Amino acid sequence: MQASPVVNSTGNGWDLAVKIDNQSSLANMSGGTVTVQEPAKDLSATAYTKRDSEYLYMAVRMTDNTHFNNNPAGDSWKGDSIQFAIDPGRSIGPGDLGWNENGIALNSDTNTVMKTGGIGGNNLAHSPVAIQRSGSETFYELAIKWTDILPSGMTDSDVTSAGYTITGLIGGTVPQSQMTATASSTQEGDTPASNAIDGSAGTFWDSQYSPGLELPQWITLDLGGTYKVNKVRYLPRGSISNRRILTYIVYVSTDDENFTKVADNGTWANDAAEKTAEFAETTTHVRQEALTTASINANIAELNVDYE
Repeated sequence: MQASPVVNSTGNGWDLAVKIDNQSSLANMSGGTVTVQEPAKDLSATAYTKRDSEYLYMAVRMTDNTHFNNNPAGDSWKGDSIQFAIDPGRSIGPGDLGWNENGIALNSDTNTVMKTGGIGGNNLAHSPVAIQRSGSETFYELAIKWTDILPSGMTDSDVTSAGYTITGLIGGTVPQSQMTATASSTQEGDTPASNAIDGSAGTFWDSQYSPGLELPQWITLDLGGTYKVNKVRYLPRGSISNRRILTYIVYVSTDDENFTKVADNGTWANDAAEKTAEFAETTTHVRQEALTTASINANIAELNVDYE
């Protein structure tokens, strides 16, 4: 008797399963079919599937240069994830015996596994899941208990079709929670550099102004990973107009020591609207430098970094 796969992020047992690569989008699944879609430019995947009378086993080894999903479980489909639907009576007619949508994902902020779906919204309560992110690869494993996904009275032999959707996110915003911020100077008090990445427009970073330090002044963000950055978004402090950055330079670095200029002598209006600086560089650090402001120091309420 063939052993069943082990859901523990090791990949054990999947050599006995049906392998589906992204070069052939359709494969036999012991009486059903599995479709693997590839919507993202930087995404490739290999999927495996197997079934027995107790579980439907699925595994996906996905390569994606960035893993990002900080959505709540119910919205996990909006980021990197595996989504799948079960239509047990498809041979009779699509949806004739009911169907359900399910998903698993790894939260990129908390590194916790998210599960959704199942009959009656049970969120696959009896179905083991393991997800491991290593380098540019994410390995998803799950053993779906048939009773979690089939209506009462139905068994695995009634299932004739299942479908995968592999979702890879193209672009996004680097989570502020994984970044760290340092600055050329900070006004003594409650205005540290970390205020620029705390998600609150009501807190802010101030460069030192008492006693005053001459401009330029800067803030550097360690992105907590490597990203192909295409935009920096700067939100000024809304209530104080004389500290807003008017001209600026943006630098990038991969070692936090040697910085390359990517946006030079840019100008921003003296208003409270969010400002942007656009470029395209693969980097681990971004430095926002204030050349001139409407006063003697620089001020940033929020700083965000977008990537492709």
